Amino acid sequence: MEKNQTWRTKYYGVYIEKQYFDLGNANLYCYYITDDHGNAVGPIEPAYNGGQAPFFRGAYAVISSGSPASLTNGTAPEAQGRIALDAEDFSLTVTNTLTPLGHSNSILAMSGMEISDVTVELSLTLSSVNTTIANDHLNRVVRQVLIGTGPVGDGLGCAIMLPAGMLTADPNVYDVSGNDIVRQTLTYQQSRYAGDYSGENTETYESNAGCSPFRLGLGV
Repeated sequence: MEKNQTWRTKYYGVYIEKQYFDLGNANLYCYYITDDHGNAVGPIEPAYNGGQAPFFRGAYAVISSGSPASLTNGTAPEAQGRIALDAEDFSLTVTNTLTPLGHSNSILAMSGMEISDVTVELSLTLSSVNTTIANDHLNRVVRQVLIGTGPVGDGLGCAIMLPAGMLTADPNVYDVSGNDIVRQTLTYQQSRYAGDYSGENTETYESNAGCSPFRLGLGV
């Protein structure tokens, strides 16, 4: 991996430590860095994608009306009713815990890094309070959470899904700091998900995406 402007730095063994899906930022962790400014080229101007802003245009933020099969195998397809949310903002953070793998035959003292844990946190800001979920934090209710980003069309937008999301904060604590409206903040983290697929190659599917705590679908 290289960063080319009027200077150049080379990064070796790069792993994603934390990914932010609000502005598309990421923290990258690597175990060796060297400078190569003498061979740098530039300047390179930033490149921006054209088109409409890829946010809530033509898309929904929804949670399921029922609880998915978090602790037991689901019935495929596991279809739930939808509750639309009046979301005005969201942020998603995927954090990988990187564990170094020991290696005595190297000055780095490591052969690489392994992802030993993953934490997914989704925060939603609602401009209209939703009372259906008032007791979800108290009762540890698990719901599917789906964020659609627009605009809708081929190659546009994406969908972010927590197949089994659980609130980590009381949704009844409202944000009254502004001088216009009362806002509600929902903070979800992934819970255990037992999968939602049955049929041909079930074992292969369930060992990969079928039991994933977080899913990202791109418009194609």
